[in-house]
Amino acid sequence: MNKCTPRSRQPGFTIVELLIVIVVIGILAAITIVAYSGIQDRAKYAREQSDISSLNKLINLYYVDNGSYPSTGGSAFAGNSTGWSQAANFVPGIVPTYAPSIPQMPSSTDVNNSYIYVSDGTNYKLVRYSGSAGLPTPERTNNILADPVRNTNAAYGAWGYWTNGAANW
Repeated sequence: MNKCTPRSRQPGFTIVELLIVIVVIGILAAITIVAYSGIQDRAKYAREQSDISSLNKLINLYYVDNGSYPSTGGSAFAGNSTGWSQAANFVPGIVPTYAPSIPQMPSSTDVNNSYIYVSDGTNYKLVRYSGSAGLPTPERTNNILADPVRNTNAAYGAWGYWTNGAANW
C-alpha cells in the first residue's frame, strides 16, 4: 500500500504579499518625488531672493559713492542666459568695482524669465521677471516684494526692489 504523505510547506512569500510590498514602495517613491520637486523650487526661489538682495545692496553702494544709481538711459537690461543684450553686465558700472560678476538668472531658455534692471540715474527698478510662463508657485505665493505694475497672479509677474519714483515703470 502506497501512502501519500502531505506536502510540506516550503518557506517563502506569496504573490499577494509581494504585490503589497511593491505597492507600498511605489507609494513611498511617489511621495518622495513630489516632496523633492517642491524642495528644488524653494531652493531656486531662495537663490533668486539672495541674488536680487545682493544686487540691490551693490546698487545702493554705487549710489552712495556716485550720488546716482547706475543708469541704463531708461532702457531695461536683463540678466539671463539667453536673448537679451547686456546679459553679463546688465547693471552698468557694478563690475569690477563693486563685484567680480553680477548674478545671472539660473539657466533658462525663456527670454522672458530674467532679472531686469532699469534706471534713469535718479530712480531704479530691479526685478525678477517672468513672462509667458508666469512665476513659479513658491515665488507667486511667498514674495513680499511684488511689483505693483506686474500682477503676480496673472500669466506673468515680477518681484524685487525699486525706488518710489520707479514703482510705476
